[in-house]
Amino acid sequence: MNIWKKTVGLLSVICLVMGLLPITTVFAASMEVGTETELVAALGQAQDGDTITLSSDIEVNQQLVINADITLDLGGYTLTNNYVNVDGTGIYRFTLITTANVTIQNGAYEVTAPAETDGVETRGIVASEGNLTLSSLTAAAYGINVCSYSESGTLTILDSGISGSYAVGSFANDNTVIIDGSSLVGSVCGLYHNGSYYGFECYVSNTTIVGGDSDAGTSANDDADGVYISGSTTTEAAAGCHTAIFTDCTISGATGIEVKYTNLTLSNCTVTATGTTPTFEQYNNGSTTSGFAVVSTDNSMDGDDPKPSGTITINSGTYTGLIGLTELIDPDLYPDFKEATYVISGGNFTTQLSASYCAEGVTY
Repeated sequence: MNIWKKTVGLLSVICLVMGLLPITTVFAASMEVGTETELVAALGQAQDGDTITLSSDIEVNQQLVINADITLDLGGYTLTNNYVNVDGTGIYRFTLITTANVTIQNGAYEVTAPAETDGVETRGIVASEGNLTLSSLTAAAYGINVCSYSESGTLTILDSGISGSYAVGSFANDNTVIIDGSSLVGSVCGLYHNGSYYGFECYVSNTTIVGGDSDAGTSANDDADGVYISGSTTTEAAAGCHTAIFTDCTISGATGIEVKYTNLTLSNCTVTATGTTPTFEQYNNGSTTSGFAVVSTDNSMDGDDPKPSGTITINSGTYTGLIGLTELIDPDLYPDFKEATYVISGGNFTTQLSASYCAEGVTY
């Protein structure tokens, strides 16, 4: 009985004390901004869950940083950034940096600085940490534009148009890129993954990707790829081959798609090589080909043994340009060449396919 009374008494005291304590509730805020000063102040005080909405076009002249899980809604307006990088490196080359789970939507973001000033780059938008979502956004820069540097982060691009020298880039381990209903236009490359980083995955659908467009970013590069996904024996050892899946996409470049150490799947895509003369030259720090619709290569610099790794699966679509290295490789020059695995079960092709590429029961 005494224990029961003591317990009830203690609970009564706890309830009384809690009733006297102030209750603090944090509500997500919605802020409207119409000037550079208001925007910078709002970003500086933003808390997780907040939405900042533009009420007019805004020009800023500084690097913007978003450190909270917020939505930046451009409200159909244009946010123009005139910031010019002087000495920043890494993420500090970018005009807008996110370090949390951020959505930027409904408008345009324009970078006015040239790709380089006195040898120093100015870039567009970067996810440094967390996940970044771009939705119904037009983003334009002269240099490298939208990138993820976020390890284990996801970059999602929906119903958006991105342009720059490299329109979209991935520079992190275990990085995932998801794109749907969008347009990526690069003067050098449309979609790029840096081969120093392992565990890359990308899932792209209903999207147009162009490399070598003179209207995007810096002057067009004649050897530009539409898609270039790089890797190495080191990244393969760390996490296996990258994964890249493209569905209902239109892709073009000097080489449409070049991958290294990647399992690539293409379904109902139109891929066009704009390079008129197919070429292959061993190179361990970038693209090695031109004139291919789809090709798997590697980083070998040993003259006789390119050994691409990964599986290229083509289910359907239309492909203009060479498929794979087999039809071009001179066995006298590369006696120890070993091809990647190709599994082609359907599609229309403008060039002769190696019989070894065709799935069982399929002939061309």
